[in-house]
Amino acid sequence: MILFAAACAGFAVLVIEVLGVHAVSPWFGNSSLIWSNQIGVILAALALGATVGGARARSSPTTLVKDLAGAFVLAGVLVGFGVWFLPQWGSWLLPPSLRLDEAAGILFGGSLATSVLL
Repeated sequence: MILFAAACAGFAVLVIEVLGVHAVSPWFGNSSLIWSNQIGVILAALALGATVGGARARSSPTTLVKDLAGAFVLAGVLVGFGVWFLPQWGSWLLPPSLRLDEAAGILFGGSLATSVLL
């Protein structure tokens, strides 16, 4: 059961990674810079999750399944809120009235912040 949950979590992370780039593309495009930001955020989240999850599994392996279920529900709720806030966030970071030379400076930091939000 735990291996199936881990496989589902890995699949969900890959789906969020690919769909995240497509979700931010109306504001930031889908260049290699955007992909790099998205992949970097996903890898950092995976490393943090593995560290916290490994420490939690070593401390009390008997409650691991309940903790995994809670983490899956929390992750789903957070992704739902991230997708819901994404249009407002993207329009706030890159308003339509922004000139191209002004937008170039915001592109990297804005796409990174949007990837973190999502």
